[in-house]
Amino acid sequence: MTGIGVRRCCALALAVLLPLLAARPLPAQNEPDFRSAAPLLDEVATLVERHVFADAVADRAVQAHAAAAAGLPAAPDDAAVDRAIDAFVAELGVSHLARFEPHQVAYYELLDIFSDVGFTELIRRVFPRGVVYDGIGIRLGNDADGLGPVITDVYDGGPGDRSGLLAGERLLSVRGAAATPVEAFLGQAGETVPLEVRGLDGGVRDVPVTVETIRPSRLFRESIAASARILPHDVGYDLGYLRILSWAGPRMHAAVAETVGPEGPLADADGLILDLRRGWGGARPSYTDLFFSAAPPTTAIARDGTRAVTPRRWNRPLVVLIGPGTRSGKEIVAYGLQQVGVPLVGARTAGAVLAARPFLLSDDSLLLIPVQDVVVDGRRLEGVGVEPDVPVDPGPPGEDRQLDAAVEILARMIAEGAEPL
Repeated sequence: MTGIGVRRCCALALAVLLPLLAARPLPAQNEPDFRSAAPLLDEVATLVERHVFADAVADRAVQAHAAAAAGLPAAPDDAAVDRAIDAFVAELGVSHLARFEPHQVAYYELLDIFSDVGFTELIRRVFPRGVVYDGIGIRLGNDADGLGPVITDVYDGGPGDRSGLLAGERLLSVRGAAATPVEAFLGQAGETVPLEVRGLDGGVRDVPVTVETIRPSRLFRESIAASARILPHDVGYDLGYLRILSWAGPRMHAAVAETVGPEGPLADADGLILDLRRGWGGARPSYTDLFFSAAPPTTAIARDGTRAVTPRRWNRPLVVLIGPGTRSGKEIVAYGLQQVGVPLVGARTAGAVLAARPFLLSDDSLLLIPVQDVVVDGRRLEGVGVEPDVPVDPGPPGEDRQLDAAVEILARMIAEGAEPL
């Protein structure tokens, strides 16, 4: 497919995504009357049946609610209600349908992401002065084997990164107490707290980390800049690396564009590895233009000297890292770049390509509902994902075989004089 063809397909997908900011689906004429021993479950089912993107999924919601309600005791506690809602969501089996609570970092991140793209008034109900939480810039997974919760991600440039924490390590305790992603740091902004960490080598060490009040979108933007670097190597070229944990909204895209701009840290790199393997999606299909548009960089100068600068396009070899953590808009961008010859390295993407809208429930938890289906270039990527051109296993914690492969491929492209996009 030509670059023009990809731009057309991406523009079509963008037309599907943009109406989210104004879309307010109308209630069905004869919508079900959901009633159970758990009003919160009924609230979730009502919203899903009313707003979900497909009639078939709405119909399944009725049966899923009945099954979840049947498993409830007469007077369910909070844990039983949570399990019922989880069972209801799992039964429907679609992406972008999930509930998030204030004990999860994802709750704050998603609220701030949606605040950045037009849902400010909704979110002010809970955070009138902006979404914040006290933390150290990491994501924690489950403690599935009793060895401590896994640090699934460390945000570039954040407090945890500055203290030397690594993805794959285990967070055993915070101040000697159980390690949790939010409660363990609540009210401790500005304080240095001791962490007990099991390293990748199995050894246990103490790590002091200073807790910060985190504004998620700001941390995401700062992490983009902090991730940008020239990789150490012995291939004779300057190979740039950039990791994007969230690509939602124009301010996030501007942060990406700045890294490859004339004053950015990657301005003089001979090639670029773009890492889309983790984090949230949110990328608009038009973001591919940063890498393959034929339009020249342009500056418009007003009488008062004000300048409006279009982003500099990357016109050198590019390799993209993808995996199961590549989701939503990032999958569309990866697909578009693949169509113009950019090699994708890693593993198949999540196949989570629906357009979602946030809802705050009566208990102030966040419900994400997919309200529109998305078709890209005539293809439905939901449940399918994007396959890499070069499949590579990531390797054990502490290794990154996918990145190693991307370095080899990019160096070879530069050596062979790959044509600019």
